[in-house]
Amino acid sequence: MDRKLKIRLGSEKDTDEILRIENSLFKEDSWSRNMIFSELKKGINKKTFLVERNQKLIAYLMIRFFGLEYQILNLAVSKIEQNKGVGLLLLLFFLKKIPINSSVFLEVKESNLPAISLYNKLGFIKQYVRNKYYSDGSNALVLHHNKIN
Repeated sequence: MDRKLKIRLGSEKDTDEILRIENSLFKEDSWSRNMIFSELKKGINKKTFLVERNQKLIAYLMIRFFGLEYQILNLAVSKIEQNKGVGLLLLLFFLKKIPINSSVFLEVKESNLPAISLYNKLGFIKQYVRNKYYSDGSNALVLHHNKIN
């Protein structure tokens, strides 16, 4: 791992930095400040992993889990850090942390080919399509990954 990169757990104090990235990337589909704050509150079945470069937030991954089933709620890498392997690093970190025989689900915009390519590279498989899932009317692909080793 790049020595300048650090992965840590998020907390409520990270709300505004996550919101900054969220609004810059997702525009009309971005999460609200309250949604982000709520997700960052300590809870038994949720975690947010953050990636920092030189103590500046550049990526985040929000998950919820129940038993061996995990759902990726939100994953983002700041624009200037995209295509540098940060998303891959964060997903690999997460997948290594979860127990064997876990299942991971996520939704991704059907037109987000770079993200879909990354997920496919890590073994995620399309389960089905949610038609007109996003506010702009675009579809979401529901992807699934089984951790078998």
